[in-house]
Amino acid sequence: GFSTDLNNAEFGTLQESKNMAGGYRYIYGSQFHPEKPQFVFDAYNQSNDIVHNLDAVYCNEYFATFFVNECRLRNENKMDQETYEKSVIYNYSPDWFNHGESAPEQLYFFPGP
Repeated sequence: GFSTDLNNAEFGTLQESKNMAGGYRYIYGSQFHPEKPQFVFDAYNQSNDIVHNLDAVYCNEYFATFFVNECRLRNENKMDQETYEKSVIYNYSPDWFNHGESAPEQLYFFPGP
């Protein structure tokens, strides 16, 4: 799907990989947070434009459930406990950014290879 930003520039909001040589790659990407209509109610500077009606909750709950189920169906990750513990996001500290125009954003920066 596509959306437009505040400057009317179009961007992809939801992506799914295509069938590739050697087999299908189950890769999905989204530029939105399907959990927000259900769980985010803060209004920073009274500028929170998140819709919380029943349709928004059901629609975004579908996406969240779909993503989780895809992970369950396609979990070919055979990771041992030590590798898992080295890989989890909780090993990294987020940086918080706020330029005074919106709610603070939490970003992670990872070291290069």
